[in-house]
Amino acid sequence: MSDERCKKTVTTDTFRGRKCSRKPWKDGYCKQHHPETAAKKQEEYRKRFDERMLKLRAAGDVSKWRTAVVEAACNFIEGEPQVLLLKHAVNAYRAAQKALDDLCSGDSQ
Repeated sequence: MSDERCKKTVTTDTFRGRKCSRKPWKDGYCKQHHPETAAKKQEEYRKRFDERMLKLRAAGDVSKWRTAVVEAACNFIEGEPQVLLLKHAVNAYRAAQKALDDLCSGDSQ
């Protein structure tokens, strides 16, 4: 049996390093630990993270504009008719909600 193993040192549950037990695939690394594979996987993680952050920001915009609509509506009801402010808040809320819906609909495709 060959003594060749992947070059990568991995951490165990005791935080001690040991050599990966897989057979080398390319350049002395197994498929999982090869720098090209690791970089591709990292890029995929980064892309998913960026998409999640974009959705969270969009959801925050929706929440912010929903609050503005409620505040403007309350002011309108209380006798401080600022129709333009209310109209702006409603339009911004609708735009933010549409942007969030568009982002989320991309998940189902």
